[in-house]
Amino acid sequence: WDEDHYLNLGQTLHRNYLQALQIIQDKIEAIEQAKWLLGVSDRDLMRWKIELSEYLKSCHKEPEWDALAVAYVELLQKLRAYQYVGKHSVSVSFLHAMPASYTPASENSYYAGLSQTQKLETACCVSNECYTEVLQEVNALKVEMGITC
Repeated sequence: WDEDHYLNLGQTLHRNYLQALQIIQDKIEAIEQAKWLLGVSDRDLMRWKIELSEYLKSCHKEPEWDALAVAYVELLQKLRAYQYVGKHSVSVSFLHAMPASYTPASENSYYAGLSQTQKLETACCVSNECYTEVLQEVNALKVEMGITC
């Protein structure tokens, strides 16, 4: 079994090698034809390769301004999200915390309502703190970027 396996493997490798040589030959002919049609020389290709290599080396790091601009937009999106939470969902929750037809039936329902109100107040405070923190980050970034409005 091993002898047949290695014999087939050898034939497969030989066919693959011949196929690779043919592909290389076909590509060389296509490249030469394209160079002739475009009026490009081997010297031009080498110069372009060097220029591309130098350009890619210079692009290894994102420009600082681009990184700051992306960070600024992301902070503005967070600020808007916290602003929405602070103005709408918590306020609406407070309005609907106790139904209009509420009548205290027992001390337990009073404490349950009180607990719900305290949770809503805490959520509102957390939202306001997050908003203030992000607003400070936005303002710091505006100063760093020179944004005046």
